[in-house]
Amino acid sequence: MTKPAMEPPPGKESNFDNPNQELYYICIVPNAISMSIGFMGYCTMCLLMLRYGGGLHQWDVPDHLITQYNQTVFASQSVK
Repeated sequence: MTKPAMEPPPGKESNFDNPNQELYYICIVPNAISMSIGFMGYCTMCLLMLRYGGGLHQWDVPDHLITQYNQTVFASQSVK
């Protein structure tokens, strides 16, 4: 017989075959939601960068896009 690593509290009994796993599910859901929100924010930043000339040298960006270009470049640097 397998002995538990620690004695269970009074009135409880060790269950090695089917342990209580509700805490795993309680932790997985908020983590998945947070990761999804973070990923959507990252993708939004990438799309904004591409829209306003991200990945280009500043001399290759048209003059009328330079304000948006600078805002997205500086915003992406502060997010990372």
